[in-house]
Amino acid sequence: MSSREPHDDPELLGLLTELVDQEDRVLLKSAVPRLRRNFYAESVPISPRVAGLSSLERKLLEAYREDLGRLLTDLCFRLLHAHEKLGDRLVLSRSKSGLEVRPQRIELLEQRADALFRRAALLSDAGTSLEVARKLLADSVQGDGDLLRAAEAGMQIAPSEALRVYRGRGLEAMGDRPGAIRLLEHVYRNPTIFLNKIIAAGSIGAIVYEDKDYALAAAWYQHSAGTRVPYALGAVSFLASAIQVGDNKLTDRAARTLGDSCTPTDPMLLNFLSRVRMKRFAGSWHPTPESRNISIKRFSNDEPATKVLKLFE
Repeated sequence: MSSREPHDDPELLGLLTELVDQEDRVLLKSAVPRLRRNFYAESVPISPRVAGLSSLERKLLEAYREDLGRLLTDLCFRLLHAHEKLGDRLVLSRSKSGLEVRPQRIELLEQRADALFRRAALLSDAGTSLEVARKLLADSVQGDGDLLRAAEAGMQIAPSEALRVYRGRGLEAMGDRPGAIRLLEHVYRNPTIFLNKIIAAGSIGAIVYEDKDYALAAAWYQHSAGTRVPYALGAVSFLASAIQVGDNKLTDRAARTLGDSCTPTDPMLLNFLSRVRMKRFAGSWHPTPESRNISIKRFSNDEPATKVLKLFE
């Protein structure tokens, strides 16, 4: 393992660059895995002694296995947030136009914007191992399968709980929400790192919120708000879900959790508020009729909860 960050290591970069030209490579070259139900099973990392590996691939596994795992975890993080930013940009562009766009047209725009975003991401990582890793995966990546593929590649080389969470988010991106929830529930119930537990809970909350099951979303977001580690994004999402349910007691509990997690000027809170306003303006987010049960007078003006409640006015 190198003392450098993997994407800055010139030796790793050189080896991965050589691997690009190796047509019969085994590492980082397989199709997006078929959606299956045993993604929560323990992964066995590929051995450097497995048949079919070249001397270059053996060297990568023997000397750079952990670095490759970190590199692919970083790539998963970038891919996940690239999709989220893309979604925000599409919502913003639709809201600015003020036009109702047909679903077929939206799909076409998303495909074109996705291609542009990927190209921009490649340019930002130009000359690094991340760029080469993307290139190695590119021949087997189609559409939203890139996140799932990168996570699966990482699990084959250096399995980790973080990569298992990215697997779940990759399944969600591929449209397999039940499979994603099962996998993330497994991480939540069997964590080795507490942070992964609350991130898994928040990820499940996001999935069921999109399905408009606000009560279940509130329950999962409450788990993600954390007890030992305050998690502001989980806390504000817990409050937003509780308001959508229209439950005053649940809303009070969520407001206290948010107050313990962040201040009214917390950048995370302000970013959340901005995204929801943008979605509401674009017509992709609406308060439920039940949310009218919650009065903004319940909280003082200097509480974070007041800022969230104003979204529902």
